[in-house]
Amino acid sequence: MAHLLLQKEDKPLFKRPLDQTRLTIGRDPSCDIQLLDIAISRQHCAIERQNRVYVLKDSSRNGTFVNAKKIQEIKLHEGDRIQIGPWRLVFSANGNETAGETFVERRQDGEPAILNRMLGNSRPLKKVLDHIRRAADSAVPVCLIGASGSGKDLAARLIHDLSRRSEKPFVAVNCGAIPANLIE
Repeated sequence: MAHLLLQKEDKPLFKRPLDQTRLTIGRDPSCDIQLLDIAISRQHCAIERQNRVYVLKDSSRNGTFVNAKKIQEIKLHEGDRIQIGPWRLVFSANGNETAGETFVERRQDGEPAILNRMLGNSRPLKKVLDHIRRAADSAVPVCLIGASGSGKDLAARLIHDLSRRSEKPFVAVNCGAIPANLIE
């Protein structure tokens, strides 16, 4: 089965099988592959299987590049390198490797597995994770503020998943979408 190898800075992170007729890539949580970066559009691009051929279709503002050329739509071939912001995906039509194989080392520090969604161990990220843990321990609603693409949705989901309310529905409110005259 065909697959994509996700890389960042030439380091392999994850192998994703192309086991559906349409696979979406972007910043939005509804995407099949969610890439959190300000350079990534919410619905950046999609790969569609048309019979035995895979076609990449760009729907972004910043562009999608295949083998260093900006594209709108292109038929993918073995070894094609898809560049989306800082992320690279390598297309393989020969899926003889283990599908879904993860190359990222799992945390060995006793952290909950849910925190594996956030990759990295920099001091600023550790500070953010500390804030997330403290917010999850609180019983009050949380308001997250940050630039578009900064990971507010991911942080909100982590807070919910780590909280005592994790078995209840997750409700996110985008205050920027509420008209000012409706907020008291």
